[in-house]
Amino acid sequence: MVWANRSPRWRAGWIAVPALVLAVFSGAPAQAATVTNSTLTIVLLPLPTLSLDQAADPIGVSTVGGATIVQAGGTFSGTATGPLSLLTGIPLISEFSAVVQNGSGTLAVGGGPQGGFGGTAPVSGVAVLNLLNLFDLSVPLSPVGNAPGATAMEQAGGVQVTLVGGAWTTGAVVLTGLSVATSQGVVNTITFTGSDGRANGLGSVTLIAPLKMITGFGGTLGGFVSMQLNFVPEPGTSLLLGSGVAVLAAVGARRRRARDQE
Repeated sequence: MVWANRSPRWRAGWIAVPALVLAVFSGAPAQAATVTNSTLTIVLLPLPTLSLDQAADPIGVSTVGGATIVQAGGTFSGTATGPLSLLTGIPLISEFSAVVQNGSGTLAVGGGPQGGFGGTAPVSGVAVLNLLNLFDLSVPLSPVGNAPGATAMEQAGGVQVTLVGGAWTTGAVVLTGLSVATSQGVVNTITFTGSDGRANGLGSVTLIAPLKMITGFGGTLGGFVSMQLNFVPEPGTSLLLGSGVAVLAAVGARRRRARDQE
């Protein structure tokens, strides 16, 4: 038989290949990931859209029993400038800024509103409204990504602002009871939708959390916070896969040399 003519060392290398493939590419729990180069966007119509870029510090995530565990620590910051006139026609808000850190939490399929991928992972940080170029009003963003109906209130200079938030989801978020001025008139209901483009736990997810701002000077503004998370393998995971490929290549080269010598 041809097999009998192969050297013992060649046979050992060939037998090791399936075991190595299984060890590198199979069976272990879903590979740990990290989140980098992501964005967090705050939309409160008709305020200008506030896009916050993720700082260099990554967000750690892992998969346990089908759920995605998100660790706290990613920082997003940015500023949108006015002036902006609300329903009164007076340029009340001169600047809208925020510094946000994502919070820890558990996200899962069916965990968000409307059955989407999502769950609770409250953020920390503040949204700052500069009113009439006179003073800043800093409102905690803790309702964002929190349990439905979570609120935070702040007042300064005789002005009070309340934020109402809710959980993250890739499904649809429907806001009612609004008074948002548009070119077509005042809108009372708005719908926003997220998305999930991951494959094997890696890729991009856009989570949506509802957000209302109840003011005493411009009615109830409505919108959402979107967090686009880019899931990539942890560096150690990539190194493991690269090492596995290198070993497989070495075994293949040994096999070819052994065959040439026969």
